[in-house]
Parts: sequence; structure tokens; C-alpha cells
Amino acid sequence: VRTERYSRGVWFLESIFFLVWMAAIRVAGGGTQPGIDAGAVVVMAFAIVMGSGILRLVVILLSLALPILLRVLETRWSTELYVARPFAVTRLVTGATVLSMAVVLGLLMDRVVAAYFRQRELAQARLETLSRMLVTDGMTGLANQTSLFERLSDEVGRARRNRTTMSVVMIDIDDFKAVNDVHGHLAGDAVIVGVAGVLASIVSPPEFAGRRGGDEFVVVLPDSGIDQAMEVAEKIMEGVSTLRGARRITVSIGVAAWGGQDAADLMSIVDARLRRAKELGKDRIVSSD
Repeated sequence: VRTERYSRGVWFLESIFFLVWMAAIRVAGGGTQPGIDAGAVVVMAFAIVMGSGILRLVVILLSLALPILLRVLETRWSTELYVARPFAVTRLVTGATVLSMAVVLGLLMDRVVAAYFRQRELAQARLETLSRMLVTDGMTGLANQTSLFERLSDEVGRARRNRTTMSVVMIDIDDFKAVNDVHGHLAGDAVIVGVAGVLASIVSPPEFAGRRGGDEFVVVLPDSGIDQAMEVAEKIMEGVSTLRGARRITVSIGVAAWGGQDAADLMSIVDARLRRAKELGKDRIVSSD
């Protein structure tokens, strides 16, 4: 949590403060404290690991320049710059130097470790996003064609193993080409998204819906017979009828229950029933040959 709020500005101010603090305790110690050199190295390492852009360059240059500048000043004006200190003061400043180094090292490790975990979280989020993109249709948010057929095959296999039933509903938007031709592709996209929204509102796990391609959708209903599938199909038609757009939107639907065939044959059956619904005048459901 602390690292997520840690800004570049705060890091820069911390770095400058540590450098000034190191220089101050060196002067306070009468020029006998070597901690400025090690401290500058730590702050520079901090800048390399955590900094970016011009601020990182500024801190690196200051970390390199400060020990050199102090040595030049000590060489030329040592008597003016430094005053002899009692032994107790020197020991106190030595302790302050050690404490300062510990603080700098502790903060450096805190930032580095926290940044590592933050980067790992970001990488995980990117991986999850990529995974969703591989199985999700970008326009509708439903399963894409590849994911749809994989899951359909899995459900057919499960039904065969468990000797249960399942059904498939295939939906096609009526006269969709006319929507694109007359009202434009944006209007057509809006219709596709609207129908997908209807499916998403009706289907709930373990049921799932996917976009087969173009203006066709498929709903897979595990553990559902033909009667249950017909109920879902009727709800879809009712939901689509409420959509508002450039023209009245209707759909044709084919419904089929699994009867022991593989996934490809089941899709062929439901596809034939969908075509039959089109031939009979559209805006209807066909559940038998």
C-alpha cells in the first residue's frame, strides 16, 4: 500500500535529504566521519533502482559530486570549515552516521522489495488480461468462437461420462446485412452488442453464451433438456424484442438437445434447425427437424 502511494517527488526529496544529512553530520563530526562516501553510494544505487528520467540523473550526479566537493573543501579550507569537537560529540556523530546509513539501507530495501511485488502484480494483471483476450470476443464480452467450441466439447464429454443431458441454442439476427447496408456498420455493431447483452442477462453459470461469428450466437445449457432450452430461447426472443434501434430487431433460433452425438454433429443439427427457422419466415424458434 505504501509503495503504491510512493511518488517520484517523494523519492527525490528523500534522496536530497539523505545527501544533505550525510554532509551535515560529517561537518558536525569535525570532518572525521567517512559515512558520506558509503551513503552517497547507497543513495545512488537507490536512484538507479527506483528513479527515472531527469530526477534520477540529478540524484546520481549529486551522489557522485558531493563526496568530491567535500574533499575539495576539506583540503583547501579545512581549518575554516571544521572545528575540533570533543570526543563525546565525535562518538555521537558516528552513531548518527551509522543510524543514517541504516535508515537509507532500510528504505532502499523496502522500496526495492515493494517495487518487485508491485511489478509482479502488474505482470499478473497483464497475463490475466491476455488470457481473457484469448477466450473472449472483443466486441461483446462473450466467449469467442474458439473458446465456445472448446467448452461445448467439454460439456458433451461430461454429459457422455455422467449420462446426463444438455442442449444447445443457436441465435441469428434477422436481416442483419440490411441493418449494415442501410444504417451503417456502427448501427450493426450496436445491434450485436445489444443482443449479446440480452444473452448475458439470461444465461448464468454453468450455462454459457458465445459469439459464433458475425451475427450468430450460441448458448450451451448443461443438464438441460429440450423443454428447458425452449424456455431459454423464448426468453431470448422476448429480450431481443425490447431492444431499440434504427429498426425493429428480431432473431431466428434453432434448438437441439444432445442425443449421444459429438460436438460437431450437435452443432450441425442445431444449425440446420436455425436455417429452417429462417426458411419459415424468421422471427421464430425451431426445435425439431
